[in-house]
Amino acid sequence: QTGAIRSCVFNVGQPLGVNTEKATHVLSVVHADTRGTLKAISDFIYDAGLNNLTSIHCDFPNYGCAYEVNALNGAPDAEQLQHLIETAQRLTGDPTAIRSLRLIPL
Repeated sequence: QTGAIRSCVFNVGQPLGVNTEKATHVLSVVHADTRGTLKAISDFIYDAGLNNLTSIHCDFPNYGCAYEVNALNGAPDAEQLQHLIETAQRLTGDPTAIRSLRLIPL
């Protein structure tokens, strides 16, 4: 009933999680902590026609990254996920803006 990281390596002991009661998928994204990455993720969810039912975001400035967990009402396809990566690269100017994507069906 939740999508969570219980032992986050970037901040030991800090739980990151979302309620998944009405969600069909959880999308987790590790990304750069630069300006533009959150906009790319939000725009991607909207453009994919999905609803972000709940989300949590945490920056880890000591490591130059951030973690985003989203409970979604549907699944994006591979083309949409590739578009997210390209949009984040364009907005930030960083080719490694999106470090990791994981889509988890519930």
